Amino acid sequence: MFFNLFAVPVFIAVLLGLLVTAKSYTLGNTRGERYFGLSMASTSVYGFFYSLELSSANLELMTLFLKLQYLGAPFIIPFLLLFAIRYTNSDRPLSPLKIVSIFIIPLFVMAAVLTNSFHGLAYTSYATVSNGFFNVLITGKGPAYQLHVIYSLILTLIADIYIFMLLFTVHRYFFWRVFLVFTAITLTWLVYILHLLGIIPLGLDAVPFMFLITGLLFYVGLVKAQFFNVIPAAHRQVFQNLNQGLLVLDNDDRLISANNYAEMLLGLRELSALPDIRLLDQKLPGLAAFYQDVTESVPVNTDLFNSLTGQWIEISIQSFKTSRNQTAGKVITLRDITSRRNTEIEREQLLTLTQSQNERLQQFAHIASHNLRSHCTNISALISFLEEDETSLKDKEDFRYLKTAAYNLQDSIEHLSEVARLHTSSPLPLQAVSLRLTAERAIAGIIAIARSSDVRISHDIPANYHIWAIPAYLDSIFLNLLTNGIRYRSPGNDSFIHISCTEDNDWLIIHVKDNGLGIDLERNKRKLFGMFNTFHEHPESRGIGLFMSKAQIEAMGGKIDVESTPGQGSVFHLWLRKHNK
Repeated sequence: MFFNLFAVPVFIAVLLGLLVTAKSYTLGNTRGERYFGLSMASTSVYGFFYSLELSSANLELMTLFLKLQYLGAPFIIPFLLLFAIRYTNSDRPLSPLKIVSIFIIPLFVMAAVLTNSFHGLAYTSYATVSNGFFNVLITGKGPAYQLHVIYSLILTLIADIYIFMLLFTVHRYFFWRVFLVFTAITLTWLVYILHLLGIIPLGLDAVPFMFLITGLLFYVGLVKAQFFNVIPAAHRQVFQNLNQGLLVLDNDDRLISANNYAEMLLGLRELSALPDIRLLDQKLPGLAAFYQDVTESVPVNTDLFNSLTGQWIEISIQSFKTSRNQTAGKVITLRDITSRRNTEIEREQLLTLTQSQNERLQQFAHIASHNLRSHCTNISALISFLEEDETSLKDKEDFRYLKTAAYNLQDSIEHLSEVARLHTSSPLPLQAVSLRLTAERAIAGIIAIARSSDVRISHDIPANYHIWAIPAYLDSIFLNLLTNGIRYRSPGNDSFIHISCTEDNDWLIIHVKDNGLGIDLERNKRKLFGMFNTFHEHPESRGIGLFMSKAQIEAMGGKIDVESTPGQGSVFHLWLRKHNK
């Protein structure tokens, strides 16, 4: 081994290749960074062993280093091709199988060179010749070598074509970055041909020298020009595939660019030439007037109805400027919002209808409460007259129940009147309510129904249990649960309904238990508290009671649950906030 000045540039190229490889790998592989890094890594392997070949005087060592160069040399151009394909965003049809197929010939060439002493397919002879400065290795070329040369030239040409075609479609902002890549790949191709033609002096392999220049170009682009950080092909790709229309007009209001969405939205594909703003206004009436009002670079937005197509179009217009802060034109963004506007219109119509229904419902509640109160007052007066005329009625239990029922009816109507007076959007106030008195009042109100149905109703609620509740809601809940217990009793059983209560921190839990028909919760748990859902055949079943009870309990900040077994009855559990006196 000896020091060879000509090996220095090659060794510098090796170091530079490793540097670019490391830098590329930190960027991921979104735009082919790692393919390019692998190409430079392969070049570094090739250049390292070539620098050792140049620094050797022994034919056997030179031959050994020549073979070791093929650990990297066959893979430089395939990785460069993969980079060009990914960089130009043309790799959609490139499956893993196709990628593997690209490396079949390079792997064959590497194997042929490393085992050349057995078959001579790569090199037929080895010799050294002095060029006046150092000895140069001269080889006879075999078919495997020729295959490597032809394959590398073809792949390099394909990679160059990919980048060259991109120059014609990329935005001018990215042109010089793409041109930098194109120049680097073209140098690879040209210098390789010069080497094959024997034009390079001193018998040197110029490819590693060329990759020194290529590496510098790529490195400058990578670190300084940042061509990996802005995707040249992505400008066209993203511009065309946006799910909104983009129109770019110059300072003379002429359309200079439009993406696919805008062409489809305005029917621009039907035109033979790109229009100006006046022709665009014919496609979207009202656009020109709005366009002329925009003078600043701040986006201005509006919605226009296209009477020609029946579409609502959301429009955003802003001016853009050159690097010298001069106005260069305007960008128009278009989006079809017909579906959204139709939904908004339907929502407004529904809101209007709901408000109208609420008003009619309030009127009905006022009328109903007023009329019921009049009838209830009349009934109470008649009961008083009967009591005065027939003093013996005072001692009859049924008459006492009749008076209690009339009192409860009057109380319920008062609650209804109170609810009717409140605006529907205003929350009802919670009050401290005696749970025991409410339960007793509810039981007394339906005692006649319970007796006629042979259902015993009882409770063991302590007198000191009070909850935060809306009295009208609580009365309705008890009424619903008790009438359900009577309605769905089990024929032939000694039917009962029992109300009890337990404490749990800040809650009182009311338990309403019966031994009626029960509910199959496995089948009906999800729809138990739904509107119009019934679980037994009964002429009075409407599927409203439990739905209303759940809504009323939740309005008071509580919750309801149930345990039930078909044929054995049900237990409803009501959680309501405790009122500590």
